[in-house]
Amino acid sequence: MELMSSIAAVALVTASLLIEPPTETPAVVPPSTAPVAKEPTVKAPPTAIVPTKDDIVDTASQKDLPTQRVTIFGEQFDAELCLTEESRSLGMGGRSEFPATTGAGATMIFVHPRPLMLSYWMRNCFIGLDIIFLDGQGRITAMHEAPAEKLRTKTETNDHYEARLYRYSSKRPAQFVIELPLGSIARLKPKLGQQVNIDWQKLVLRAR
Repeated sequence: MELMSSIAAVALVTASLLIEPPTETPAVVPPSTAPVAKEPTVKAPPTAIVPTKDDIVDTASQKDLPTQRVTIFGEQFDAELCLTEESRSLGMGGRSEFPATTGAGATMIFVHPRPLMLSYWMRNCFIGLDIIFLDGQGRITAMHEAPAEKLRTKTETNDHYEARLYRYSSKRPAQFVIELPLGSIARLKPKLGQQVNIDWQKLVLRAR
């Protein structure tokens, strides 16, 4: 998911992130003129979306992100850390799967320098994701199941493509975002307000 920042929102990588005011690409709050779309129905495809010659994908998948093993909802995960504006903006964009891990699940964690109203979108995402927003203390503010959305085609402008993407909101100011494989929320059953016990402040010191 890529991050959108408006800011605070465009990083919705892929979710990409969107941030409501100010804006980071891609985690930004959509303009007031943007239509209000209904949250997509989750219908996980059997396989990842495979771009065709008629699709435009302008995001290269990220590599060599810092990692850390964490325990989330009682399970161990090898987490890729998005600590910079660039990495938060790209997120899971351009990827057809989470990286392989040994003895643990896979996740991506976005760390913002400060709490913001966040909005993520599925720009250039080939797979569906579960998105969990957390406040500055690591408490869950919102959760979303985000299916992959149709990629931009060669006959579509970038503005039109971005306007049709659904924005997933943090609902309240959030500083951290956890992205997991689609279906993880249904399986792990986290609750709004639940505390996720990671050393968040240590991660904040690394964020920029």
